[in-house]
Formats: sequence, C-alpha cells, structure tokens
Amino acid sequence: MKKNGIVLLAFLIWIVANLGFGWVFGGMSADMTANAEYTLSDTSRSVAENVKSPVDFTLYVSDNLSSYSRRHYRYAGYVTEILSQYQKNNTDNISLDIIRFAPFTAEAREAEKKGIKAVSYNNEYVYFGLEVASGKQSRIISALLPERQPYFESDINRILRDFQFEKKPIIGVMSPEIQLFEKTKRSKIWSLFEEMLKDYRLFKVTDELLYIPPQIEVLLVLDPQKLEPLTLYSLEQYLLAGGKVIMFMDPYSEIEHFYRGYPPQGTTNLGGMLRNWGIIYNPKYVVGNAATAMQTEDGTSYPLWFMTATENYKKLSFHSAGSFAIDPVKGLEYEVLIKTPENSGRMETANLRYSTRKGAAKYFKNENQVYNLAVKITGDFLSEYDDSLAIAVSNNGDMPPFLPISVGGSELVLIADSDFASNEGWVVTDDEKNPIYGSTPYADNAEFILSLVDAMTEKYKDFPATSLPKYTDDNNIIKYITRPLADAVREERNGLINDYEDSQKALKEAERLAVNKEFDAGSGLQYRQIIDDMRNIVEESKSQLDFVDKILVREIEKSLRNIFILNLLVCPLIILLLLFGICFVSRKINLKRLK
Repeated sequence: MKKNGIVLLAFLIWIVANLGFGWVFGGMSADMTANAEYTLSDTSRSVAENVKSPVDFTLYVSDNLSSYSRRHYRYAGYVTEILSQYQKNNTDNISLDIIRFAPFTAEAREAEKKGIKAVSYNNEYVYFGLEVASGKQSRIISALLPERQPYFESDINRILRDFQFEKKPIIGVMSPEIQLFEKTKRSKIWSLFEEMLKDYRLFKVTDELLYIPPQIEVLLVLDPQKLEPLTLYSLEQYLLAGGKVIMFMDPYSEIEHFYRGYPPQGTTNLGGMLRNWGIIYNPKYVVGNAATAMQTEDGTSYPLWFMTATENYKKLSFHSAGSFAIDPVKGLEYEVLIKTPENSGRMETANLRYSTRKGAAKYFKNENQVYNLAVKITGDFLSEYDDSLAIAVSNNGDMPPFLPISVGGSELVLIADSDFASNEGWVVTDDEKNPIYGSTPYADNAEFILSLVDAMTEKYKDFPATSLPKYTDDNNIIKYITRPLADAVREERNGLINDYEDSQKALKEAERLAVNKEFDAGSGLQYRQIIDDMRNIVEESKSQLDFVDKILVREIEKSLRNIFILNLLVCPLIILLLLFGICFVSRKINLKRLK
C-alpha cells in the first residue's frame, strides 16, 4: 500500500511540476541564446519606454519570401519578434502591423508606393521592408537585410529617437585633405555621414572660419596634416572651451590616396599639441597583425589590414593604421579604447608609398607588441600657446577670449586611422539608393563611431540609441545534439548552394539575352530550350538543398521527441527513485531510534 502511495505521489509531483511551470512561466518567453539575441537590450527598452508620441511599425512581407531565401525568411521571424518586444514595452504609443501579401496584388503595389523595394526572383517579386511612422514623419527601410541583423536594434532606436527631437544637435566635420561633401561617386564611400544626417545637422568646418562655433557639440577631424596656424589655434581653443573632438590621425590614408591618385605624405603639425597632452604619435610607422590579417583582391594576406576587438565591439577593422603612446600629464586622464591584437608589429610608412600591397607585406615585422589604436583623454588640457602668441595668431577682435587651460567638460578621442570611418574600412557592399540600411557591414566601425558621438553629445547623452551589435549565436541544445549530422552534410550543402547560385546566374543571363533579343530570329527555339534547361537545373538544385534541409529538420524533430520522451518516462522514474530513497533512509533512521 505504501509503495502504491509513493508511486502515486511521484506521479502527482511530476504533473504538478509540469503544470506549475506552465502556469508560472507560460506567459513568458525565454531567450536561451548566449548573447540574448532575441531579447531587447537595456538601451532599446529605454528608447521604447521613452517614446511619447504614437509610432506605427508596418512590416511588409511577401508570401514567397521563403522560396527566395531561407535566411531572409528566418530573419523575418527575428524582426517580427524584436518589433513585438518594442511594442510590448510601450503598448500605449507603439503599434505593430504585419502585412503579408502575394506579388502583383493591390497590397504589393501599395508597398512599392511606400518605397518598399521589389526584388526580382524567378519571374516574381519578393518584398521584405519596414515603414516606421509617427504623425507626419516616416522612415522607410526599403529592404531588410539579414546581414544587418547585429545592428537592427540600433537602426530602430535611431529612428525612434529622431521622432522625439524637433531640433537635431550640430556635428562639425573638418576634413582638410578630403572633400567629403562633393557630389560624386567618391562621396559614396562616406555613408557613415549620410547615416549621421538622420540624427544630426552636419556643419563643415573650413580654414576660412576665424574660430570653431561653440554651438558644435562634437567635432570630427579627418586626417589632419598641415593645418593652417589659425585653424590649429582654433581647434585647440574649441577643445579647451569644453568642446568634444574625435580626431582620426593617419600615417597613410588609403582614402586620401584614392582621392588624390598618388600616395599621401602622412605628415602632421599636431605633434607638439599632442605631446603637450601626453600623447606621442609618430607617423613614420604603421602597425599591423599577421594573425588577423585580411586578404586583398589578389589573395594576399595583408597584415596592415587587420581586425581587432574590444569588450563590446567584436569586429573592428583597420587599414594602414598608426598608433599612440601615452606619456601621462598631470591633470589628464587616459582611457585606451582600442588596442591591436597581441603579437602585432609595425613597419616604416615609407615602404608603403611606392610598393604593391604584396610587396609592402614583406617589410612587415612581427614585434610581439600591443599598440594603442584609440585613446580617450579628459581633464585639464593646457594650451600650447601663450597670450601674446594667441593674439598674434588671432589678430581679430571677434575671436573668443584666449583660454590657457580648459574650462571643464573637454573630451578628446584619438583614432589612429582615417580609413576607419570610410566604407572601405567596414562595408562589403552597399545600395546607393539606400546607403544606410542597404549597407552590408563586415565590421563594427560605424557603430563604434556613432556610439562615441552619441555619448559625447549633450542632447543625446541621456537618450543613447546605439545598441551593442548582436551576432547570431548558433550554440543551442538542439544544434549541439544535431551538430554531428550538420558537420557531415555541411560540405555537401555548401557545394549545393554554390551550384544553386551558379544556376540562378546562368538562368538570369539566358533570360537577359532573350529579353535583349541577342539571339537571331532562327534560334528562338534554341534559346527557349536553354532557358527551360536552366530552370530545370535551378529547380533540381533547389530540390537537393531542400532535401538536405529536410534531413536536418527530421533530426531536430527526432531530438525534440527524445526530449519529450525523457520528460515523460525518465523524469517520473527519477522522482520515483528519489522518493523510494528518501523513504528507505527515513526508515533506517527510525529503526535506529527504536533500538
């Protein structure tokens, strides 16, 4: 009888445990990814909670998205989940509407009118875009790219923040060697500044200005070399007046080389000013790292193009960067923001000027050193000038009064690479029609710079928008269980993907030839046959891919069944054994007491 009671008790405990967990946690979602990939960051939750006026998210997703790209289809699920969390954090002011539709419908035409991009695929159109609207304001992400998933929250946060501020802060940009704002194709390599225009007003600082206006909240200085005396003085006095400066020094600016067509000198007359603040910068050397070297177009492993990381930003790219040594000055505080990886080295900048990248790589020496790539300085900055020299330099009654020491709040960030800010340093591809949300970054450079600007801007200091990049984490229990199978089919699957992509390209080329009538009139049957054959190959490749994916799905379902059986059979058995064990031990103790 007692044994039956124990079994019954074990069964009841199992039922209560399952029902209890379902009742307590049933309305909760658990993000089991290591980096909380599906959970809003603290920054994003703060942004959502601070939305004061109604905001409408409208997600446009076409029904055939899964046939276009499984990766896009999975990303649609991620976007939906993240947007729903924004809505849950502010149900009063944020709404989410998902519009699913087929191509060539009224909904599709309406989406295109809104600015949602139609992607041609197998004679159909695919849509996956987002409209964020608040009153008369509206932002369109014409095509959501899976490659931007790490930055999706930041993209949304900046849109929401922009809706809350009528007047944008002013950011100054000083670029003495590179014409940033010229309307040419070359300006497309600076999509970072196009992104800034969404949140800030940009003000061009030139040599003609007698002084740098104090209304500029943050000043970005790109590749300063030989600044005019008045510009140099104005820059220093702006900083001492409580200004915030981000300066991109560079011993060898590859972007300047691109613009000018000949190698840059890489010299600067800021050395004395920097030494006055405890920074030693020598443009005669560039640093690199062989272990994290990137490849050039010809396949050369180029140590001067290397990747490094910080605690928060896992992918930062540098091209022919310099470095900073710190010789501390009393009254100033120093924080190293970015370092090279360990076992880094350097070479003389002169060896770059007239060498190919393959040739220049031979001069690189691994010195097993760590170099400072970005440094932040705060505190009491002292002027390099005295009053009489300041008067001689200014020579104008409209100049602000001379400051021998900073008045407080001054911040200087030095980054040893101007290429760090250009597309060449952080973008794989970008869409000229959608330069911000259409870029495919391979590094976190832009996010790092934008987070710096946000933190240094007084107006946005309490309303940050930059959420740390979240990279997809594949380490979950199901993938761990199915990893042996996944490893076995990975090579075959990669080959099938390549075949599929090649067959798609061949089909598109055949269709292009047909449309352009590049076949002669007598070969109509021939090109129709070619197109049909290409379509069959595409379908066959897709079927093989689907077959491999189905194997993985079946394996996952099998794993889930095993977990269910484990819960159904093994867990009650364990509870039962534990109860028997407790009863046995309890009985032994009672017998000892009776003796």
